[in-house]
Amino acid sequence: MGDLSRFLERNLRHFDLGAPDPALLINPPLFGDSDHRLKSNSHIFLQDYARYLQWSALTPNCAFGAFPGTLEPVIRRALLIMPREKALLRAWLSWMVTFMGPDTTLWLAGENRAGARSAGRLLKEWFQQVEVLDSARHCRLYAMSEPLETIRFSTDRLAETWSIALQGRRLPIVSFPGVFSHGKLDEGTRLLLEALETVTFQGRALDFGCGCGIIAAALGTLNTGLLLDLMDSNALALESSRLTLAASGVDGRVIASNGLSAIDSSYDLVISNPPFHRGHQTDSGMSMAMLQDIRNFMNQSGQLIMVVNRHLPYRRWLTSTFGQCDVLAENNRYHVLRAR
Repeated sequence: MGDLSRFLERNLRHFDLGAPDPALLINPPLFGDSDHRLKSNSHIFLQDYARYLQWSALTPNCAFGAFPGTLEPVIRRALLIMPREKALLRAWLSWMVTFMGPDTTLWLAGENRAGARSAGRLLKEWFQQVEVLDSARHCRLYAMSEPLETIRFSTDRLAETWSIALQGRRLPIVSFPGVFSHGKLDEGTRLLLEALETVTFQGRALDFGCGCGIIAAALGTLNTGLLLDLMDSNALALESSRLTLAASGVDGRVIASNGLSAIDSSYDLVISNPPFHRGHQTDSGMSMAMLQDIRNFMNQSGQLIMVVNRHLPYRRWLTSTFGQCDVLAENNRYHVLRAR
């Protein structure tokens, strides 16, 4: 277990898991098996599909999605694990004060490197009472009560619509806080899109780690008749992609998957701007591991296209895995690589 899991286990007494009414735990890591009350008298809500699979193997009281819907039964105790993005934290706080009610006991726990140490200032914008219950293992636990008047939660208000230029027109994109490159086009994807405008594709394509659906929307716009699957483990990314496809008029199937676990098709094209950070650490091995078996999901003439940081060893890995790898585009920071 990591520091946050150990920190939460040491603070289980605060969450009163022996109470008759259940507690809601939002995006918790695995605590281990030391306290069965956590599984028997808690509702677990997760925005990450990989973590959802871990929890659902332990308890049936587990749900995956962008945000919870109507709470049945009414939840009077809730623990939120702090996200790294302040905009997403604000969204969760808005959700909590909208749906939890003035008599709900609320907690926020997180790692200092994710911003937990300074979160108290933000919490005081939302709650009259904010108390630090514990600070250890580079983590912090807050208790909050007496919500202040604030903007009511709405996913429509949370979503941001923007656009990118594609062959002389604007392609609408929708994204949520917590999704990669929220509200703007990152440099790597920009280079990839420029390369895609020079190549034609047909058959079936998979956008691996689709984020807000920029790459798939562009592919579908540039290649009429291309069958598109979009895969991600982040529920907010999946919802962003659904909205982006609808806004851009592109058809596609959006799939929640932990790596390739839920993929059931073979592809002529797999395309990706892969994740290469684990927390604050650069980790190209993470995406290499997720894509290790991708050849089993590609047709014989299929190709894998990735935009990657030049300083990471993707080109060497693709050459050793596929036998052939060429550069479609590059700048001083990124390669667009194609393996066959």
